[in-house]
Amino acid sequence: MPVLVEAINVIVRNETIEEKYPGGMRSYWVDSPNESTCSDDYVTRVGFLELGTFREFTDRLLELGFRFVENDEMIDIAVFDQEEGMLRPCRWLHVGDHPDGFQYATLRGDLDDVIEKPVGWRFEGSIAERGRVDHLEIFDKGSRVGRIGPPPEAVPTSAESIEAHRRMLIDVHGDVVRRVWCVERDGDSYLVGDVPIADVPEFQAADPLSCFVILAECNRDRLGIVLPATGGGSEGLSPTQRFALTFLPQLFAVERSETSHRWWNPLDWCRRWMGTEAS
Repeated sequence: MPVLVEAINVIVRNETIEEKYPGGMRSYWVDSPNESTCSDDYVTRVGFLELGTFREFTDRLLELGFRFVENDEMIDIAVFDQEEGMLRPCRWLHVGDHPDGFQYATLRGDLDDVIEKPVGWRFEGSIAERGRVDHLEIFDKGSRVGRIGPPPEAVPTSAESIEAHRRMLIDVHGDVVRRVWCVERDGDSYLVGDVPIADVPEFQAADPLSCFVILAECNRDRLGIVLPATGGGSEGLSPTQRFALTFLPQLFAVERSETSHRWWNPLDWCRRWMGTEAS
């Protein structure tokens, strides 16, 4: 028996809720932050329009021992966005399109065709009908997946600018080796490897439309994010890069950092971008 999905969705198996959430399914429903919750016999969905509330909810689940992304796969918590799709692959969840125009999520193998929906939900005027971007501008209008225009042109990188960037990175992080991830323009991310800080500007010069994430090795280290070299600041990020960076602390298991020049705390940046002070 599938459940409705629209906007940003957190989907968890009922058996996992019973196992890990204090008070089980009853308490999970009571504690849900809005009226969007719906369940079938196997999964429960909570929808979100506000990024701060979403983060508070998922952070709470992580504190209780729910597993999120491991080895590039969602384990206990599945996140599905109406506009962008699944955050990462999930073996136990299937999301499909209903003939009536909305989307649904179901445990793989569940063939029931009755859709569970929040109490009082109607398709007419819903986010499923109108589109989430009209309600929550996580991404730029006109730049949604499927309608992305040509990528911005990269700013030519001179030897002088590479050297200046190298000195700045070493000043911030030290002349050390750190683990570095690349987030490409289409949102795909991969581990570059253990990279000397001094070499990061060379990677950016070779792939200027990607952003690079320098992981913190301990609480005293700073997390660093190098923006695409398009000369547009945060506007140089594609919608899918922004989506990937929204979940950076969970995906890469890193500490939150302070703002520093072209390096910024992605959570603080999201707050400014979203216009919310939620933590």
